[in-house]
Amino acid sequence: DMQVFNAAKAKLTDILNAAGAEGVALTDTPFESHPMGGMRMGLDPLTSATDAFGRVHGVDNLFIGGAALFPSGGSVNPTLTLHALALRGCDYIRDNWSMISA
Repeated sequence: DMQVFNAAKAKLTDILNAAGAEGVALTDTPFESHPMGGMRMGLDPLTSATDAFGRVHGVDNLFIGGAALFPSGGSVNPTLTLHALALRGCDYIRDNWSMISA
């Protein structure tokens, strides 16, 4: 988490400086932000860590939740999207329990 947070801070600083910002000041506390990525969801195991339900590619009974799944971020608070992803993942696990737990 800290590596993702620090990488995001560095990238954001670069972007803001390239846009002409002066005196960029970012928080040093990762819990005041929403670090995203690191366990990206997607279709291709070569470019993502999980499928669209948060199941780790190649491990049928290991699921990841949270903002780590986001392949990209937006400019608004992701709370509702996180909630929707959690419900979606839980529904998938419930509906496929017999295959997952085998």
